[in-house]
Amino acid sequence: MADDIRFKHPFTCIVSGPSGSVMSSFTLRLVQHLDSLCTEHNFSGGIIWWYSEKYAVPLEKLAFLHKNVSFHECRKFRQRVG
Repeated sequence: MADDIRFKHPFTCIVSGPSGSVMSSFTLRLVQHLDSLCTEHNFSGGIIWWYSEKYAVPLEKLAFLHKNVSFHECRKFRQRVG
């Protein structure tokens, strides 16, 4: 019996890295192939996409996937001095 290495629905996945490290491209491909990478077929669950650079979000490409994706801007925390 082969091991099942797919994501078990529901799951949490964090893609993190420095600017220019193809995070958006990787995440887009992950969402494109989610039906085969997840234990749930015809995945229709919600996807929350947090971003810090709005231009890096491939909105046009995600629209063609017909997935339930909500976008949220991540604000950087600043430490108060004084």
